Amino acid sequence: SNNSIVSLIFFIPKVTETLRVQGKATISRDPKVLKNHQLKSNLPKTVTIIKPTKVFLHCGKALLRSSLWKPESWPAKRPISTLYEMIEDQTGLNCEIKKEDDILEMYERELYENK
Repeated sequence: SNNSIVSLIFFIPKVTETLRVQGKATISRDPKVLKNHQLKSNLPKTVTIIKPTKVFLHCGKALLRSSLWKPESWPAKRPISTLYEMIEDQTGLNCEIKKEDDILEMYERELYENK
């Protein structure tokens, strides 16, 4: 069955409260809508449009308990596999890029490329 209901949570560094949005999502390929979301010379292929049905603030107690904004509480090493390691595991494909530093470098290099 199709379920178009989505939930979003917005985090701002050093702010303990979050903004939560629930609503109905649609995907648009309308050229006028796509043009409104063009970044540099990159035109998106699709845009997700969300019509909010609920918007509310969430108190910061859970974030305080999690120590999310305290780098000293973060794990020394990445706690999960990289995206490309997961792709290899699940598909059997061989990904050239595996190391976190190489992935970050690629992201920076291709940040505004439309691939």
